[in-house]
Amino acid sequence: MQTRRRTILILLCCIIAVGLISSAGPLSSAQEPAEAAAVDALFQQLSTEEKIGQLFMVTFEDADITASSYIDRLISDYRVGGVWLQPVNKQLLVDDTNPVSGTQQLLNQLQTLALQPSLSITATNTITGPLPRALASAITSTLPVSLSTTNTQTTTLPPIPLFIAATHEGNGYPYTLLAPELSDVPSGMALGATWSPEYAAVVGRIVGSELAAVGVNMLFGPVLDVVDKPSSETTGVAGVRAFGGDPYWVGKLGRAYITGVHAGSNNRVLTIAKHFPGAGSIDRELNQDIPTIQKLLEQLQLVELAPFFAVTSAAPTNSAEVTDGLMTAHIRYRGLQGNIRDLTKPISLDPQNLPDILASLAPWRDAGGLIVSGPLGVPAVTKTYKVDEDNFPARRIALDAFLAGSDILLLSTFGPDDNPAAQFENIVTAIDFFRDKYQTDAAFQQLVDVSVKRILRAKLALYGGKFSPETVLRQAADAVSPAETAAGLPDIINSAVTLIYPDPAELADRLPSPPLRDETIVIFSDDRQVKPCRTCPEEYLIKPDALETAMLERHGPSASDQISAGQIFSYTFSALANALTNNPQTIERNTEIGFRLRQADWIIFAMLDVNETRFPASTAVKQFLGQSELDLRDKKIIVLAFDAPYYLDNTEVSILTAYFGLYNKTQQHIEAAVKLLFKEFSIQGHAPVSIDAVEYKIPDILEPNPDQVINLEYFVESADGTGSEPLLTTPEPATETTPQPVEV
Repeated sequence: MQTRRRTILILLCCIIAVGLISSAGPLSSAQEPAEAAAVDALFQQLSTEEKIGQLFMVTFEDADITASSYIDRLISDYRVGGVWLQPVNKQLLVDDTNPVSGTQQLLNQLQTLALQPSLSITATNTITGPLPRALASAITSTLPVSLSTTNTQTTTLPPIPLFIAATHEGNGYPYTLLAPELSDVPSGMALGATWSPEYAAVVGRIVGSELAAVGVNMLFGPVLDVVDKPSSETTGVAGVRAFGGDPYWVGKLGRAYITGVHAGSNNRVLTIAKHFPGAGSIDRELNQDIPTIQKLLEQLQLVELAPFFAVTSAAPTNSAEVTDGLMTAHIRYRGLQGNIRDLTKPISLDPQNLPDILASLAPWRDAGGLIVSGPLGVPAVTKTYKVDEDNFPARRIALDAFLAGSDILLLSTFGPDDNPAAQFENIVTAIDFFRDKYQTDAAFQQLVDVSVKRILRAKLALYGGKFSPETVLRQAADAVSPAETAAGLPDIINSAVTLIYPDPAELADRLPSPPLRDETIVIFSDDRQVKPCRTCPEEYLIKPDALETAMLERHGPSASDQISAGQIFSYTFSALANALTNNPQTIERNTEIGFRLRQADWIIFAMLDVNETRFPASTAVKQFLGQSELDLRDKKIIVLAFDAPYYLDNTEVSILTAYFGLYNKTQQHIEAAVKLLFKEFSIQGHAPVSIDAVEYKIPDILEPNPDQVINLEYFVESADGTGSEPLLTTPEPATETTPQPVEV
């Protein structure tokens, strides 16, 4: 009896084994490239749970990442493929005395969770119904004539490292996560003002080197928006995040920056260029509202899409200047396909229209180019789906973004921002929905498989095909010293400084010397404060005494001794706005600020953007310049634009002694402003965007010089057939036509 039963079980196991082999699919062809074979081999080992998890990148606000925390469960149990770091996560630094080392340890903890192999118990090959005749004859009359049995198998899933993403655009908060821990790198527009791909590559190398050292392997950047029609009337647009207003130059600088990131990280950091298909022309704040662009697809291809074509189409396709991925933007388009009445959904969530745009990137996509959705929990998305507190459509949002073309779904603040538990539940809901749909929808399964293979390909490339602690976790020896890594940054920052008004010849007459010992300096600084995260304390974007402190440290009694503390008076924009509002007619006579203004020889404004709705005091410069009662004769009035330089109109600019573009508000740029005022270098930068107030137009600036002499050489084949030799060469031009530095 027992022998017969053993025989039955052996035969059943043989049938099950045959079924398992036949269900595994065809083996990879020996002729396939090694890379594709490695991806297929890894893919075949994954369970449904592991495949679906790879599609999701999450944010978290846990107070720790120990067992049973939300982020631990998402990584260990739901096998999410990535984490996007947020400012709140910096509160978890293991070593807060050394933030660089602490960040490295924190990210190693996250990767360790992902590298722990998980067990999966799966049921396969259920046999139900009449048994084969050979088996039936071996069964006694006491056994049923049919049998139903399920093979249960425990499988160890392969550990796959996380994508750990960070935003690190430069210019400090809010678009540079690891500031000030890592180097104080310039913003995109500051690099644009240098008009130097070489400088863009240098900054990219610094960013790539430092991010790789701490364990970040995905950079959300660079920004490839084209600010072709800047306006002081709109807020929240690309601003200094963008390289500039010319599609060709944005693409050229973007390629150089991407090349630098890849070189600096030794290909350990992926670049995700944004905001595809281009947010340079939006009319309201990205992610907070739903901007609308009214353009045909053909028009987008000429301007907005051009930089994205530049970073996805270089040859060969694996060139270092090709971006690894693109991030989509939550932007609607009117008339995209020619019908002016047709308004799309936010393109990142539009399965009908985004694929048409992505079709132009087919070779890049086929080569493994990733699409990352814009953050899917931001107000722009919740407004689109009319989300209320009791109804968060997690399934629909995630599905729409995936069907639109995203490989990676960025579930950032995926629910009420003050309720991490609800966010966790929404993420789990989306993942569970995708798991179920994968099992029941063949077309959906095929889309998932293609995206998962793109993701696996990128991860294998990052770590040389070996997902071991030795290759994934960063070691103490990898730690960087930003002071050494970024030794050349001051020269790049100085090269970005731009004279906006007046012209160079006139400036020499207006500012013949730096501030002198007997002159009074009054400084007004934008004093807006922000909270980097929900539980973080408020911080100044520019400290009210930042310029004064930098002046004294460089030129005070303990330095060059050109000025003293008693001659500098610092105030905030809020204080100035209040004085102008409450005492418009008598400010000079009845207020402390008015008294100092009467004394002042220099009046200096440290200005950011103008956003009256969110920061009412940001209009203080415009208020001041609009006061006809103020006596500004014989005073040097200087505006230092630490943000975009197009928020003043021509009347306001005409009142100024000088108007300078710094494009960045962080410490090294404040120091550059001081060096500028004290004539320590020549101005070399040129604005990369149009500025209507001074009639500066990028298309005019980039027009060919009709007097330029272009060298031409005519080559003919050499007599011996070994090469070519010049037959005729035009003479060298007599004069150099490149812009010259401005002496200040």
